[in-house]
Amino acid sequence: NIPIPTSAAWKMPESCVAEGTLTLKASNTRTQLKKLLQERGNGSLLRAWRSELDSDFSQCVSLEDLQKCANSLGLPGGEAAAKLFFESASSGGVLTLLDLDKKAAVLATRFKRWATGIQPRQVFFESDDVLMRGKVLSLPDFADICRRNGFEASDVEMADVFGFCDISESMDGIRAHDLLFLEPDPVVREQEEQRLKILRMGQREQKQELMAEVFQQDRNRGVSDRHRLAPRPWQARNFEQLPKIVCEKKQDWQLQEERRTEQARAEFLLYLRKSYGNEIRAWRRALDPTATYRLTLTQLRKFFHCEAGLRDCVDQGALWRSLDKDSLGSIGMEDLAPQHCSVLATFRQFMHERVGSCSAVWDHAVALDACVGQREGLWKSTRKLLLQPFIRVLKELGWPTSHADSRSQLLASLDFFGCGFVSRSDLEWLDGWVPPEWIYAEPDEEALSELQALVRKKYAHPLSAWRSLFDRDDSNSVSWLEFSEACEKLRFKGNLG
Repeated sequence: NIPIPTSAAWKMPESCVAEGTLTLKASNTRTQLKKLLQERGNGSLLRAWRSELDSDFSQCVSLEDLQKCANSLGLPGGEAAAKLFFESASSGGVLTLLDLDKKAAVLATRFKRWATGIQPRQVFFESDDVLMRGKVLSLPDFADICRRNGFEASDVEMADVFGFCDISESMDGIRAHDLLFLEPDPVVREQEEQRLKILRMGQREQKQELMAEVFQQDRNRGVSDRHRLAPRPWQARNFEQLPKIVCEKKQDWQLQEERRTEQARAEFLLYLRKSYGNEIRAWRRALDPTATYRLTLTQLRKFFHCEAGLRDCVDQGALWRSLDKDSLGSIGMEDLAPQHCSVLATFRQFMHERVGSCSAVWDHAVALDACVGQREGLWKSTRKLLLQPFIRVLKELGWPTSHADSRSQLLASLDFFGCGFVSRSDLEWLDGWVPPEWIYAEPDEEALSELQALVRKKYAHPLSAWRSLFDRDDSNSVSWLEFSEACEKLRFKGNLG
């Protein structure tokens, strides 16, 4: 063991005695910076110095690095205050730990000089077998080893030195690679880093990770198959079966599939709006002219067959996958135009509660007066009601017509021909539709609390309930059908919508 002077006997080198003359503003900035660094380092200034400013402890912090750190920490005054402190405290165009805190600089220098006289990896981790098992040093073990090998410090100083070595985000302990910065020789440091990587390859997952990395690098070189650095065909199969490569291929395929379906849906909706004005009118006139309120893949194909301009620009398969997400074989209006259907469902529910049905609006005295009143102008029909008189009828019945978007979506959906009028058949068509419960239901906090209580009662963790009950296909989304089935299994009797 190499004898190391204690902190009481240690003397600062003469070159480190002078701190320079700081202005009052620079001194305040230094105090604020030290406080912010200690908070970021969980009480350790040395940990924050390495993690935020000087990871390899080269003691050469530039003005740009200091300003980035100031922005990251939220230093009062920002970059301007950091520049003022840098110009006042630094010497030779770089900032050192000594310029920030003399006591911390002395402690870090003592520890690093002590470490150069020993072999830290062998002292702290003993053998390569210990490294391969992934040993992690805790603070008590670290302090005990340091003191047994001649490094003396108080408990507070030892904790700061521990943070000096452990700069990982988890702060869960020191590993072998955390001590590499103590090696002064860069060549030896690089060799030791490579050796630690090779040791970690002994674990299966890390070995596969490295193999996948090498395979990706080789594949991204863009060289010909005959080049000496090109991946060998007889090795490609082994590499392509690595879990990381398989997952990346699956993710790439899923991303491309999502893009294809989104593009097909967007192009299809754009075509419907150009040809019919809106999606609901297209549904009523072309997609579902018999008012079954459901659309199958066969019916969609017939529609494509009649629309020559649509076949050339929209992928039918991708479009159907974007619409029929539950794989039921058919879709409803709410799958095609959820916003319009939300307005229609709310209007339908309101009129059923107010006058019994939507078609009953036509026989209401207010509507009859509106039909008679409009004959005084150029419009003589009593079987069709212009949109403006129809809005006045709805207002008289209590329907909120002040919201422009909802009003325009409702009128555009009921206006079958797009000619600016509504008839009794439009309201009868809306009566025949049975919308899903969720589309018009109001949020219910009590029902949510009741459902959460049932989930907690049956499952130990919410994630277990999500994967085994709600999202059984691992799509990271839950449809209305899946939600209904899950609530049925939980025997939930509350407000399902």
